[in-house]
Amino acid sequence: RMVYYRKRSGAALRQQVFALEAGVCRQCGTDCHALTQLIRGLEPRSREEVILARAPQFREHPNLLAALVRHPVEGHAWHADHVVAVAEGGGECGLDNM
Repeated sequence: RMVYYRKRSGAALRQQVFALEAGVCRQCGTDCHALTQLIRGLEPRSREEVILARAPQFREHPNLLAALVRHPVEGHAWHADHVVAVAEGGGECGLDNM
């Protein structure tokens, strides 16, 4: 039953990925967990400057940047994504496809 839940629950998969990677992006190496913790304590007007200084790649994702500035939660800073897309059969997967 737990294996089924882990494969069907996006939240459960994200928790497992976080446990393995500690919020560090595989693609760019940004510690998104630390970044989110840092900007939470800042005034909204100064968040963007700090984000772009520590993770300039957010310039390429203006909608994500705006969401992170507006509401600094980890889900706006990093995402768990499928290696094989859901549309291509990667939907009910375990950590091996994340």
